[in-house]
Amino acid sequence: MANEEFLEPQRLLALCKKVNSVRDFQKVVEIVVDEVMQMVDAEAATFWFLDGQKDVLLPIVARGPRAEALKGLYLQRGEGIAGQVAETKEPVLVEDVTKDSRWAHWFDSSTGFITRSMIVLPVITGETAIGVLQLVNKRGDAIFDRGDLQKCQQLVGLAAAFVRNCQLCNYQEKFILSLLKVVARLAESHTSADETHGERVCRYSLLIADQLGLSEDERRALAYASLLHDIGKFVEDDQQQHPSVGAQLVYQMEPKELVHQIWLGVLYHHERFDGNGYPAGLRGEDIPLIARIIAVADLFDRLYKEGEVQSLQEALGKLRSYSGSHLDPGLVEKF
Repeated sequence: MANEEFLEPQRLLALCKKVNSVRDFQKVVEIVVDEVMQMVDAEAATFWFLDGQKDVLLPIVARGPRAEALKGLYLQRGEGIAGQVAETKEPVLVEDVTKDSRWAHWFDSSTGFITRSMIVLPVITGETAIGVLQLVNKRGDAIFDRGDLQKCQQLVGLAAAFVRNCQLCNYQEKFILSLLKVVARLAESHTSADETHGERVCRYSLLIADQLGLSEDERRALAYASLLHDIGKFVEDDQQQHPSVGAQLVYQMEPKELVHQIWLGVLYHHERFDGNGYPAGLRGEDIPLIARIIAVADLFDRLYKEGEVQSLQEALGKLRSYSGSHLDPGLVEKF
């Protein structure tokens, strides 16, 4: 134990800061792979995700000179060193892969990469291995040692907690979105509109969000608001009243920091850029961005799915005719 290597507190703190607000599983894994790779000066690294249904390991994040060549490849559980680690849940340090019978040498033949040494660690949440982190070749003529392995174990142990938290957030997010889709369909069923209108408005809104480079929190609020934009139709058939009624329903939700943005989208999605909309007659950029985005997505869907246009191009042309009057010209251009 006297020779055990420990991570610097600054490195642990830096990793915590990087992943603390990230909820996307892929991004969390990418951050972890990059951090561990840099820490031990590895030439290449791969995170093998264990697909429990197919019982195979998939390279969802790969770094290094021949990383692209891994696309489409996979390992069976128990195959190769990584497959063995997924099976045993025990970390492995291999100083010379050519002397290890477990090494899947055909990978080098397929990718053109030359593997010399590796560290392979299971990523475990609870008692379940969700994947394997494989670090390949220390840069230069050096080889990985026990100190490298110990530091990797500490960092991967911490990273597993972040990955698990991210998975739980994703499960919750999927549940919330599916629930809101049900609510949106019920709201639309009270009108003559297609009951999947809200889902399409959500999809189109997020396309605009991608073009604008909105943050994860902004995208989340936009997704929720676009799904709920017609929730007022549950209790109000008057077209000009349903935004206000819907906003009142939304404002009963928690947490208020998130709900406020959703409330803005629901309340103001029928405002017009020229000031002739409702319920408040807001003009231009006085209309909250979230509402201006939903307005573009909402009108496009009604033109394309419920209007008299015959094609996508015709619908886009019709949408542009509302630019500057009903809609924000900058957002129409982004669509």
